[in-house]
Amino acid sequence: MLQIHATTISAIVKHGRKPHMREVIIDTNDREASCLSEGKFASVFAQCPDAMIIASLADGHIMDANAAFVERTGLALDEVIGKTPTELDLWAVPGIGPKVLQQLQTGNIHNLEIPFRRKNGETFSGLMSAQPFDQSSTPAVLVIVRDMGVSVFCVRAG
Repeated sequence: MLQIHATTISAIVKHGRKPHMREVIIDTNDREASCLSEGKFASVFAQCPDAMIIASLADGHIMDANAAFVERTGLALDEVIGKTPTELDLWAVPGIGPKVLQQLQTGNIHNLEIPFRRKNGETFSGLMSAQPFDQSSTPAVLVIVRDMGVSVFCVRAG
């Protein structure tokens, strides 16, 4: 069954002495699909047990982070927004941040094991994947880090 979703905007305008009705019909299928897709992404982003951030592809400044990121790093959301991972001292290997950002500007990263640093100074091994995308016409990158210590613990417990 074909379903058409549209919004109609009507106006009566005078052309000379005669009124004319003008209508614009806007197909909302694409917009609704986009909203549904954004809603699904927001849900996954919020509920994912892996640490996730959305950062500017141009300079690495963090635009958003999920609850797992806050939990894993010990940093509050308001501490990370607008800062880079380098400014937050998240990289346990000095100088790796700019290299990671440079690699992302030419492609994506899949399952790269990198040591990270928590706010309390403790380090952990993370499996990082990152994919560039457009966030409201702004080049951005979605970064996902799986804490390998948590994964190893789960395997041993199972």
